[in-house]
Amino acid sequence: MFNNLDLFDYTVQTFRAGTWTLLPPEVILENITGELIASGYRITSQTDNIIKFDYNGNYRFNDRIQPFKMLEEGVFEVSSTENKSIIKLIYYVDMTADIALILLCIFCACITTSWEPLILAVGMGLLLLLRIYSVKNVAAKLLSNF
Repeated sequence: MFNNLDLFDYTVQTFRAGTWTLLPPEVILENITGELIASGYRITSQTDNIIKFDYNGNYRFNDRIQPFKMLEEGVFEVSSTENKSIIKLIYYVDMTADIALILLCIFCACITTSWEPLILAVGMGLLLLLRIYSVKNVAAKLLSNF
């Protein structure tokens, strides 16, 4: 995943969620595909039990809130046992820009010996936590549809 960010893999956090259902895997994969396309995601690859998707949205000024509403990239895995199907969602949150800005603020605070950059760094850290929390809610909402 994130082939273009191989140098920054340490700033990409992986999250996992899962659920189970009594529907057959074929129906689940059809439902997942329909839900992802309807939600604005792009399916990058699909096999008989895995769907990989991403969101390459329009990053105009009025769409800057989208990272709080959409998953950047993820994988649905569907496996079946004798009487139920297990759905796993693995998704990723890229924190490269957030961490770089926080470190820049801390660096500026060290150079200027001022508290303002540290307060800004704390604010950015809180925004990062808010984004992670909201992305977890988006993933839970996606899983609740199945």
